[in-house]
Amino acid sequence: MYTDLKGWYHYSDSDTVIVFVHGLFSNSVKCWKNDEKQVFWPDLIKDDLRFGEPSIFMAEFHTSISSGDYKVTDCSSEVFRAMCLKDEKFGHSVIEKTNIIFVGHSTGGIIARHILESHQDDFKDKNIGIALYASPSFGSSLASYLSVITGFMNNGLIKELRWGSDVLDDLDGRFRDLLDSNKLKIRGYEAYENKPPFFGMPKVVNKQSAGRYFSAPKNVPDTDHSSIVKPCSKTDTSHELLVLFFQNNASWFISEQKESENPRISLSQLYDNKVEDVLFEFYTPSNEKYYLEREIDKEIIQTITNNHLWLCGPTGVGKTVALQRAIWKSNSKFRYISLGSCVNESVDYMFNEILLELNPEFEVKEQSLSFYIKSIVDIIKRHCEHDSLILHIEEIPIQNQTMFDEFSKVIYSVLVKTRDISNLKLILSSIFEPADLAGTEFEKITERFKVIKSSSWSDVNISCLVAIIEDNLNVTHEGFFAKECFEGSPRKTKIFYRNSLAQNEMRA
Repeated sequence: MYTDLKGWYHYSDSDTVIVFVHGLFSNSVKCWKNDEKQVFWPDLIKDDLRFGEPSIFMAEFHTSISSGDYKVTDCSSEVFRAMCLKDEKFGHSVIEKTNIIFVGHSTGGIIARHILESHQDDFKDKNIGIALYASPSFGSSLASYLSVITGFMNNGLIKELRWGSDVLDDLDGRFRDLLDSNKLKIRGYEAYENKPPFFGMPKVVNKQSAGRYFSAPKNVPDTDHSSIVKPCSKTDTSHELLVLFFQNNASWFISEQKESENPRISLSQLYDNKVEDVLFEFYTPSNEKYYLEREIDKEIIQTITNNHLWLCGPTGVGKTVALQRAIWKSNSKFRYISLGSCVNESVDYMFNEILLELNPEFEVKEQSLSFYIKSIVDIIKRHCEHDSLILHIEEIPIQNQTMFDEFSKVIYSVLVKTRDISNLKLILSSIFEPADLAGTEFEKITERFKVIKSSSWSDVNISCLVAIIEDNLNVTHEGFFAKECFEGSPRKTKIFYRNSLAQNEMRA
Protein backbone atom coordinates (compact mmCIF):
# COMPACT_ATOMS: atom_id res chain seq x y z
CA MET A 1 0.00 0.00 0.00
CA TYR A 2 2.83 2.39 0.82
CA THR A 3 5.48 1.32 -1.67
CA ASP A 4 5.65 4.35 -3.96
CA LEU A 5 4.05 7.63 -2.91
CA LYS A 6 4.58 10.91 -4.70
CA GLY A 7 2.14 13.71 -5.42
CA TRP A 8 -1.48 13.82 -4.25
CA TYR A 9 -2.12 11.29 -1.49
CA HIS A 10 -5.56 12.72 -0.76
CA TYR A 11 -7.37 15.42 -2.73
CA SER A 12 -10.40 17.38 -1.49
CA ASP A 13 -12.21 20.60 -2.36
CA SER A 14 -10.75 22.26 0.73
CA ASP A 15 -8.74 25.45 0.21
CA THR A 16 -6.04 23.90 2.42
CA VAL A 17 -3.29 21.48 1.50
CA ILE A 18 -0.67 19.85 3.73
CA VAL A 19 2.62 19.29 1.93
CA PHE A 20 4.81 16.60 3.52
CA VAL A 21 8.54 17.05 2.80
CA HIS A 22 10.75 14.16 3.96
CA GLY A 23 14.35 14.25 5.14
CA LEU A 24 17.82 13.11 4.08
CA PHE A 25 18.16 9.60 2.56
CA SER A 26 14.42 9.06 2.94
CA ASN A 27 11.18 9.19 0.97
CA SER A 28 7.46 9.69 1.54
CA VAL A 29 7.05 6.18 2.88
CA LYS A 30 10.10 5.66 5.10
CA CYS A 31 9.88 9.11 6.64
CA TRP A 32 6.27 9.20 7.83
CA LYS A 33 5.39 5.52 8.41
CA ASN A 34 5.61 3.85 11.84
CA ASP A 35 6.66 0.33 10.80
CA GLU A 36 6.20 -1.15 14.26
CA LYS A 37 2.55 -0.07 14.52
CA GLN A 38 1.93 0.02 10.76
CA VAL A 39 0.60 3.58 11.01
CA PHE A 40 1.08 6.21 8.30
CA TRP A 41 0.89 9.79 9.59
CA PRO A 42 -1.07 11.17 6.58
CA ASP A 43 -3.75 8.55 7.34
CA LEU A 44 -4.07 9.86 10.91
CA ILE A 45 -4.61 13.36 9.52
CA LYS A 46 -7.06 12.20 6.86
CA ASP A 47 -9.18 10.47 9.52
CA ASP A 48 -8.99 13.31 12.06
CA LEU A 49 -12.03 15.62 11.74
CA ARG A 50 -10.20 18.40 13.59
CA PHE A 51 -8.26 19.20 10.42
CA GLY A 52 -11.36 19.86 8.32
CA GLU A 53 -10.32 17.36 5.59
CA PRO A 54 -7.45 19.17 3.86
CA SER A 55 -5.77 17.83 0.74
CA ILE A 56 -2.51 15.97 1.36
CA PHE A 57 0.48 16.14 -0.98
CA MET A 58 3.63 14.02 -0.67
CA ALA A 59 6.65 15.97 -1.92
CA GLU A 60 9.78 14.05 -2.85
CA PHE A 61 13.30 15.02 -3.86
CA HIS A 62 16.35 13.05 -4.94
CA THR A 63 18.54 12.08 -1.99
CA SER A 64 20.98 9.20 -1.73
CA ILE A 65 24.57 8.60 -0.72
CA SER A 66 25.52 8.67 -4.40
CA SER A 67 23.53 11.80 -5.33
CA GLY A 68 26.73 13.69 -6.18
CA ASP A 69 26.48 17.46 -6.48
CA TYR A 70 22.66 17.52 -6.09
CA LYS A 71 22.36 20.26 -3.45
CA VAL A 72 19.73 22.17 -1.45
CA THR A 73 18.86 24.45 -4.38
CA ASP A 74 18.32 21.42 -6.65
CA CYS A 75 16.10 19.68 -4.07
CA SER A 76 14.14 22.90 -3.56
CA SER A 77 13.60 23.33 -7.31
CA GLU A 78 12.45 19.71 -7.65
CA VAL A 79 9.82 20.05 -4.91
CA PHE A 80 8.58 23.46 -6.08
CA ARG A 81 8.25 22.20 -9.66
CA ALA A 82 6.10 19.31 -8.41
CA MET A 83 3.94 21.76 -6.46
CA CYS A 84 3.31 23.79 -9.63
CA LEU A 85 2.42 20.88 -11.93
CA LYS A 86 -1.26 20.14 -12.46
CA ASP A 87 -2.06 16.56 -11.59
CA GLU A 88 -3.16 14.33 -14.49
CA LYS A 89 -6.00 12.78 -12.47
CA PHE A 90 -7.31 15.74 -10.45
CA GLY A 91 -6.34 18.55 -12.80
CA HIS A 92 -5.06 20.78 -9.98
CA SER A 93 -1.70 21.81 -8.54
CA VAL A 94 -0.65 22.52 -4.96
CA ILE A 95 0.21 26.14 -5.72
CA GLU A 96 -3.43 26.80 -6.70
CA LYS A 97 -4.56 26.25 -3.10
CA THR A 98 -5.10 29.31 -0.90
CA ASN A 99 -3.71 27.78 2.28
CA ILE A 100 -0.48 25.77 2.15
CA ILE A 101 1.06 24.04 5.18
CA PHE A 102 4.52 22.51 4.92
CA VAL A 103 5.30 19.67 7.32
CA GLY A 104 9.05 19.25 7.03
CA HIS A 105 11.24 16.66 8.69
CA SER A 106 14.92 17.52 9.12
CA THR A 107 16.26 18.42 5.64
CA GLY A 108 12.65 18.72 4.45
CA GLY A 109 12.21 21.75 6.70
CA ILE A 110 15.29 23.38 5.17
CA ILE A 111 13.91 22.79 1.68
CA ALA A 112 10.52 24.24 2.67
CA ARG A 113 12.21 27.40 3.97
CA HIS A 114 14.29 27.65 0.80
CA ILE A 115 11.17 27.37 -1.38
CA LEU A 116 9.39 30.17 0.50
CA GLU A 117 12.42 32.46 0.43
CA SER A 118 13.24 31.77 -3.23
CA HIS A 119 9.69 32.04 -4.61
CA GLN A 120 8.18 34.80 -2.50
CA ASP A 121 5.97 36.22 -5.26
CA ASP A 122 4.28 32.85 -5.78
CA PHE A 123 3.15 32.79 -2.13
CA LYS A 124 2.31 36.44 -1.52
CA ASP A 125 -1.50 35.98 -1.54
CA LYS A 126 -1.54 32.78 0.48
CA ASN A 127 -1.82 31.72 4.11
CA ILE A 128 1.31 29.71 4.82
CA GLY A 129 1.95 27.31 7.66
CA ILE A 130 5.29 25.69 8.35
CA ALA A 131 5.67 22.87 10.87
CA LEU A 132 9.35 22.04 11.34
CA TYR A 133 10.17 18.72 13.00
CA ALA A 134 13.84 18.25 13.99
CA SER A 135 14.90 20.62 11.25
CA PRO A 136 18.45 21.92 11.81
CA SER A 137 18.64 25.64 11.13
CA PHE A 138 22.35 25.66 12.05
CA GLY A 139 23.08 22.24 10.59
CA SER A 140 23.43 18.80 12.08
CA SER A 141 26.26 16.97 13.79
CA LEU A 142 25.06 13.79 12.05
CA ALA A 143 25.60 15.39 8.64
CA SER A 144 29.08 16.35 9.77
CA TYR A 145 29.81 12.72 10.67
CA LEU A 146 28.29 11.50 7.40
CA SER A 147 30.37 13.96 5.39
CA VAL A 148 33.45 12.14 6.63
CA ILE A 149 32.04 8.69 5.90
CA THR A 150 30.75 9.62 2.44
CA GLY A 151 33.45 12.12 1.58
CA PHE A 152 34.87 9.98 -1.20
CA MET A 153 31.47 10.09 -2.94
CA ASN A 154 31.43 13.92 -3.00
CA ASN A 155 27.85 14.24 -1.72
CA GLY A 156 26.96 17.93 -2.10
CA LEU A 157 23.78 17.85 0.02
CA ILE A 158 25.53 16.33 3.05
CA LYS A 159 28.28 18.95 2.85
CA GLU A 160 25.67 21.72 2.92
CA LEU A 161 23.91 20.20 5.94
CA ARG A 162 27.02 20.15 8.14
CA TRP A 163 26.92 22.12 11.37
CA GLY A 164 27.67 25.79 10.71
CA SER A 165 27.80 25.48 6.91
CA ASP A 166 27.83 28.71 4.90
CA VAL A 167 24.76 27.61 2.94
CA LEU A 168 22.61 27.11 6.05
CA ASP A 169 23.96 30.26 7.67
CA ASP A 170 22.98 32.28 4.59
CA LEU A 171 19.51 30.67 4.34
CA ASP A 172 18.96 31.24 8.07
CA GLY A 173 19.60 34.96 7.66
CA ARG A 174 17.47 35.31 4.52
CA PHE A 175 14.53 33.42 6.01
CA ARG A 176 14.66 35.49 9.19
CA ASP A 177 14.65 38.63 7.02
CA LEU A 178 11.60 37.26 5.18
CA LEU A 179 9.72 36.72 8.45
CA ASP A 180 10.66 40.19 9.71
CA SER A 181 9.55 41.84 6.46
CA ASN A 182 5.96 40.51 6.78
CA LYS A 183 5.94 40.22 2.99
CA LEU A 184 4.36 36.77 3.32
CA LYS A 185 1.72 35.61 5.78
CA ILE A 186 3.62 32.86 7.59
CA ARG A 187 2.83 31.13 10.86
CA GLY A 188 4.55 28.09 12.23
CA TYR A 189 6.12 26.12 15.02
CA GLU A 190 9.25 24.05 15.61
CA ALA A 191 9.71 20.74 17.43
CA TYR A 192 12.81 18.75 18.29
CA GLU A 193 13.65 15.24 19.44
CA ASN A 194 13.94 14.24 23.06
CA LYS A 195 16.80 11.73 22.83
CA PRO A 196 19.69 10.67 20.56
CA PRO A 197 19.28 7.78 18.10
CA PHE A 198 21.87 5.68 19.96
CA PHE A 199 23.20 5.70 23.48
CA GLY A 200 26.34 7.80 23.81
CA MET A 201 25.61 9.91 20.72
CA PRO A 202 24.46 13.54 20.80
CA LYS A 203 20.98 14.38 19.55
CA VAL A 204 20.97 14.86 15.78
CA VAL A 205 19.14 18.19 16.14
CA ASN A 206 19.25 20.01 19.47
CA LYS A 207 17.01 22.72 20.88
CA GLN A 208 19.21 25.59 19.72
CA SER A 209 19.36 24.42 16.11
CA ALA A 210 15.66 23.51 15.97
CA GLY A 211 14.26 26.73 17.46
CA ARG A 212 15.02 29.83 15.44
CA TYR A 213 11.94 31.34 13.88
CA PHE A 214 8.80 31.00 15.98
CA SER A 215 7.93 30.81 19.66
CA ALA A 216 9.52 28.29 22.03
CA PRO A 217 10.44 25.05 20.22
CA LYS A 218 8.54 22.00 21.43
CA ASN A 219 10.42 19.11 23.04
CA VAL A 220 8.62 15.96 21.88
CA PRO A 221 8.91 13.29 24.62
CA ASP A 222 10.30 9.83 23.95
CA THR A 223 11.29 10.55 20.35
CA ASP A 224 14.54 10.42 18.45
CA HIS A 225 15.36 12.05 15.13
CA SER A 226 13.38 9.47 13.16
CA SER A 227 10.44 8.62 15.42
CA ILE A 228 9.46 12.27 15.94
CA VAL A 229 7.55 12.12 12.60
CA LYS A 230 6.12 8.63 13.07
CA PRO A 231 3.20 9.08 15.48
CA CYS A 232 1.18 5.91 15.98
CA SER A 233 -2.01 7.50 17.32
CA LYS A 234 -3.93 10.77 17.45
CA THR A 235 -2.78 11.26 21.03
CA ASP A 236 0.94 11.26 20.20
CA THR A 237 2.57 14.62 20.85
CA SER A 238 3.82 15.11 17.28
CA HIS A 239 0.28 14.74 15.94
CA GLU A 240 -1.30 16.84 18.68
CA LEU A 241 1.12 19.72 17.95
CA LEU A 242 -0.19 19.82 14.38
CA VAL A 243 -3.79 19.63 15.63
CA LEU A 244 -3.18 22.58 17.97
CA PHE A 245 -1.57 24.54 15.16
CA PHE A 246 -4.71 24.07 13.05
CA GLN A 247 -6.97 24.96 15.99
CA ASN A 248 -5.01 28.09 16.84
CA ASN A 249 -5.14 29.18 13.20
CA ALA A 250 -8.60 27.88 12.32
CA SER A 251 -9.55 31.09 10.51
CA TRP A 252 -6.72 30.42 8.06
CA PHE A 253 -6.75 26.69 7.49
CA ILE A 254 -10.20 25.30 8.32
CA SER A 255 -13.18 26.15 6.15
CA GLU A 256 -16.37 26.94 8.06
CA GLN A 257 -18.32 24.16 6.39
CA LYS A 258 -15.66 21.67 7.44
CA GLU A 259 -15.61 22.58 11.13
CA SER A 260 -17.31 20.40 13.68
CA GLU A 261 -20.70 21.50 14.99
CA ASN A 262 -19.16 21.59 18.46
CA PRO A 263 -15.56 22.67 17.86
CA ARG A 264 -13.06 22.70 20.69
CA ILE A 265 -12.18 26.12 21.97
CA SER A 266 -8.45 26.70 21.60
CA LEU A 267 -6.33 28.82 23.90
CA SER A 268 -5.92 31.44 21.20
CA GLN A 269 -9.71 31.82 21.09
CA LEU A 270 -9.92 32.21 24.86
CA TYR A 271 -7.12 34.76 25.20
CA ASP A 272 -5.92 37.73 23.21
CA ASN A 273 -2.29 36.63 22.80
CA LYS A 274 -0.65 33.36 21.98
CA VAL A 275 0.15 31.52 25.16
CA GLU A 276 3.46 30.24 23.83
CA ASP A 277 4.67 33.77 23.10
CA VAL A 278 3.87 35.07 26.58
CA LEU A 279 4.98 31.98 28.51
CA PHE A 280 8.08 31.42 26.39
CA GLU A 281 10.82 29.04 27.49
CA PHE A 282 13.34 29.88 24.78
CA TYR A 283 14.10 33.53 24.04
CA THR A 284 13.89 35.13 20.60
CA PRO A 285 13.53 38.87 19.86
CA SER A 286 9.78 38.39 19.30
CA ASN A 287 9.47 37.64 23.04
CA GLU A 288 11.06 40.91 24.15
CA LYS A 289 7.79 42.64 25.03
CA TYR A 290 7.03 39.81 27.47
CA TYR A 291 10.47 39.84 29.07
CA LEU A 292 11.02 41.43 32.46
CA GLU A 293 14.42 43.07 32.41
CA ARG A 294 16.14 43.17 35.80
CA GLU A 295 19.42 44.65 36.96
CA ILE A 296 21.18 41.33 36.48
CA ASP A 297 20.17 41.36 32.80
CA LYS A 298 21.85 44.72 32.32
CA GLU A 299 24.93 43.40 34.10
CA ILE A 300 25.09 40.33 31.87
CA ILE A 301 24.77 42.37 28.67
CA GLN A 302 27.44 44.80 29.82
CA THR A 303 29.75 41.97 30.86
CA ILE A 304 29.74 40.04 27.59
CA THR A 305 30.48 43.26 25.74
CA ASN A 306 33.90 43.44 27.36
CA ASN A 307 34.58 40.19 29.24
CA HIS A 308 34.14 36.47 29.46
CA LEU A 309 31.40 35.33 31.83
CA TRP A 310 30.41 32.49 34.14
CA LEU A 311 26.76 32.68 35.24
CA CYS A 312 25.82 30.34 38.07
CA GLY A 313 22.80 29.84 40.27
CA PRO A 314 19.88 27.55 41.10
CA THR A 315 17.71 25.94 38.47
CA GLY A 316 14.54 27.67 37.32
CA VAL A 317 15.66 31.28 37.88
CA GLY A 318 16.08 32.21 34.21
CA LYS A 319 19.84 31.82 33.64
CA THR A 320 19.49 30.29 30.17
CA VAL A 321 16.93 32.81 28.94
CA ALA A 322 18.97 35.74 30.27
CA LEU A 323 22.05 34.50 28.41
CA GLN A 324 20.09 33.84 25.22
CA ARG A 325 18.75 37.39 25.33
CA ALA A 326 22.19 38.89 25.93
CA ILE A 327 23.65 36.90 23.04
CA TRP A 328 20.85 37.98 20.69
CA LYS A 329 21.46 41.61 21.60
CA SER A 330 25.19 41.26 20.93
CA ASN A 331 24.50 40.54 17.24
CA SER A 332 27.42 38.10 17.28
CA LYS A 333 27.62 34.61 15.89
CA PHE A 334 27.57 32.01 18.59
CA ARG A 335 28.04 28.31 19.20
CA TYR A 336 25.95 26.59 21.85
CA ILE A 337 27.21 23.51 23.66
CA SER A 338 25.33 21.68 26.41
CA LEU A 339 27.22 19.44 28.82
CA GLY A 340 24.01 18.14 30.36
CA SER A 341 24.84 14.63 29.16
CA CYS A 342 28.17 14.67 31.06
CA VAL A 343 26.73 14.24 34.56
CA ASN A 344 29.07 12.15 36.74
CA GLU A 345 31.77 12.34 34.07
CA SER A 346 35.32 13.65 34.51
CA VAL A 347 36.59 17.07 33.46
CA ASP A 348 38.65 15.35 30.75
CA TYR A 349 35.45 13.80 29.37
CA MET A 350 33.72 17.20 29.35
CA PHE A 351 36.45 18.81 27.24
CA ASN A 352 36.47 15.89 24.86
CA GLU A 353 32.73 16.52 24.44
CA ILE A 354 33.33 20.25 23.86
CA LEU A 355 35.90 19.43 21.18
CA LEU A 356 33.56 17.09 19.32
CA GLU A 357 30.67 19.54 19.58
CA LEU A 358 32.85 22.27 18.07
CA ASN A 359 33.87 20.01 15.22
CA PRO A 360 32.09 16.63 14.89
CA GLU A 361 34.44 15.74 12.03
CA PHE A 362 37.48 16.04 14.26
CA GLU A 363 39.64 12.95 14.53
CA VAL A 364 40.67 12.53 18.16
CA LYS A 365 44.16 11.11 17.84
CA GLU A 366 45.08 11.33 21.50
CA GLN A 367 43.04 10.82 24.67
CA SER A 368 44.59 13.52 26.81
CA LEU A 369 43.47 16.83 28.29
CA SER A 370 46.40 18.71 26.75
CA PHE A 371 45.40 17.44 23.31
CA TYR A 372 41.78 18.52 23.84
CA ILE A 373 42.88 22.01 24.92
CA LYS A 374 45.22 22.49 21.97
CA SER A 375 42.59 21.28 19.50
CA ILE A 376 39.85 23.50 20.96
CA VAL A 377 42.16 26.53 20.82
CA ASP A 378 43.09 25.78 17.19
CA ILE A 379 39.42 25.56 16.18
CA ILE A 380 38.61 28.84 17.93
CA LYS A 381 41.57 30.62 16.32
CA ARG A 382 40.61 29.45 12.83
CA HIS A 383 37.03 30.64 13.28
CA CYS A 384 37.99 34.01 14.76
CA GLU A 385 40.28 34.80 11.86
CA HIS A 386 37.15 35.55 9.84
CA ASP A 387 34.38 36.32 12.31
CA SER A 388 33.54 37.03 15.93
CA LEU A 389 32.38 34.20 18.16
CA ILE A 390 30.47 33.75 21.39
CA LEU A 391 31.05 30.26 22.73
CA HIS A 392 28.23 29.39 25.13
CA ILE A 393 28.79 26.26 27.23
CA GLU A 394 25.74 25.46 29.35
CA GLU A 395 24.68 22.92 31.98
CA ILE A 396 28.24 22.32 33.18
CA PRO A 397 27.71 19.47 35.69
CA ILE A 398 30.16 20.60 38.36
CA GLN A 399 29.34 18.92 41.66
CA ASN A 400 31.76 20.41 44.16
CA GLN A 401 34.52 22.95 44.74
CA THR A 402 37.26 20.45 43.85
CA MET A 403 35.75 19.84 40.43
CA PHE A 404 35.25 23.57 39.99
CA ASP A 405 38.93 24.17 40.70
CA GLU A 406 39.91 21.48 38.19
CA PHE A 407 37.55 22.82 35.53
CA SER A 408 38.73 26.40 36.11
CA LYS A 409 42.36 25.40 35.48
CA VAL A 410 41.47 24.09 32.03
CA ILE A 411 39.36 27.14 31.20
CA TYR A 412 42.22 29.34 32.36
CA SER A 413 44.56 27.49 30.01
CA VAL A 414 42.17 28.02 27.07
CA LEU A 415 41.81 31.72 27.88
CA VAL A 416 45.55 32.23 28.19
CA LYS A 417 46.12 30.59 24.80
CA THR A 418 43.41 32.77 23.22
CA ARG A 419 44.18 36.02 25.05
CA ASP A 420 45.14 37.78 21.81
CA ILE A 421 41.77 37.02 20.18
CA SER A 422 39.69 40.12 20.82
CA ASN A 423 36.58 38.89 18.98
CA LEU A 424 36.05 35.83 21.22
CA LYS A 425 33.73 35.75 24.22
CA LEU A 426 33.35 32.69 26.42
CA ILE A 427 30.08 32.26 28.33
CA LEU A 428 29.68 29.46 30.87
CA SER A 429 26.72 28.56 33.06
CA SER A 430 26.10 26.05 35.83
CA ILE A 431 23.98 25.38 38.88
CA PHE A 432 27.09 25.09 41.03
CA GLU A 433 28.08 28.36 42.72
CA PRO A 434 31.73 28.70 43.77
CA ALA A 435 32.02 29.85 47.35
CA ASP A 436 35.10 31.93 46.64
CA LEU A 437 37.33 32.60 43.62
CA ALA A 438 40.36 33.13 45.86
CA GLY A 439 42.97 30.50 45.15
CA THR A 440 41.42 29.45 41.83
CA GLU A 441 42.76 30.19 38.37
CA PHE A 442 39.96 32.72 37.84
CA GLU A 443 41.56 34.96 40.43
CA LYS A 444 44.42 35.53 37.96
CA ILE A 445 42.19 36.81 35.17
CA THR A 446 39.53 38.80 36.98
CA GLU A 447 40.15 41.72 34.65
CA ARG A 448 38.87 39.65 31.72
CA PHE A 449 36.61 37.08 33.36
CA LYS A 450 33.62 37.74 35.56
CA VAL A 451 31.53 35.36 37.67
CA ILE A 452 27.93 36.47 38.22
CA LYS A 453 25.71 34.66 40.72
CA SER A 454 22.04 34.48 39.85
CA SER A 455 19.51 33.95 42.61
CA SER A 456 15.80 33.43 43.16
CA TRP A 457 13.65 36.33 42.05
CA SER A 458 12.37 38.82 44.59
CA ASP A 459 8.67 39.01 45.38
CA VAL A 460 8.57 42.35 43.57
CA ASN A 461 10.02 40.88 40.38
CA ILE A 462 7.71 37.86 40.51
CA SER A 463 4.77 40.22 40.94
CA CYS A 464 5.91 42.21 37.89
CA LEU A 465 6.18 38.99 35.86
CA VAL A 466 2.70 37.97 36.98
CA ALA A 467 1.40 41.37 35.84
CA ILE A 468 2.95 40.90 32.38
CA ILE A 469 1.41 37.43 32.05
CA GLU A 470 -2.04 38.42 33.27
CA ASP A 471 -2.18 41.65 31.26
CA ASN A 472 -1.28 39.86 28.02
CA LEU A 473 -3.36 36.73 28.57
CA ASN A 474 -6.29 38.58 30.09
CA VAL A 475 -6.44 36.27 33.10
CA THR A 476 -6.49 36.98 36.82
CA HIS A 477 -5.61 34.83 39.81
CA GLU A 478 -6.33 36.64 43.03
CA GLY A 479 -5.58 35.76 46.62
CA PHE A 480 -2.11 34.26 46.40
CA PHE A 481 1.29 35.28 47.64
CA ALA A 482 3.99 35.15 44.96
CA LYS A 483 6.66 33.94 47.37
CA GLU A 484 4.58 31.01 48.58
CA CYS A 485 3.27 29.96 45.17
CA PHE A 486 6.31 30.45 42.96
CA GLU A 487 9.31 30.33 45.31
CA GLY A 488 11.12 33.05 43.38
CA SER A 489 11.17 30.96 40.18
CA PRO A 490 9.96 32.40 36.86
CA ARG A 491 9.84 28.82 35.54
CA LYS A 492 7.40 27.77 38.28
CA THR A 493 5.38 30.92 37.66
CA LYS A 494 4.95 30.11 33.98
CA ILE A 495 4.20 26.45 34.71
CA PHE A 496 1.44 27.60 37.09
CA TYR A 497 -0.20 29.66 34.33
CA ARG A 498 0.27 26.94 31.71
CA ASN A 499 -1.53 24.47 33.97
CA SER A 500 -4.28 26.97 34.77
CA LEU A 501 -4.89 27.77 31.11
CA ALA A 502 -4.91 24.08 30.20
CA GLN A 503 -7.57 23.46 32.84
CA ASN A 504 -9.62 26.37 31.47
CA GLU A 505 -9.34 24.94 27.96
CA MET A 506 -10.59 21.55 29.13
CA ARG A 507 -13.55 23.19 30.87
CA ALA A 508 -14.31 25.16 27.72
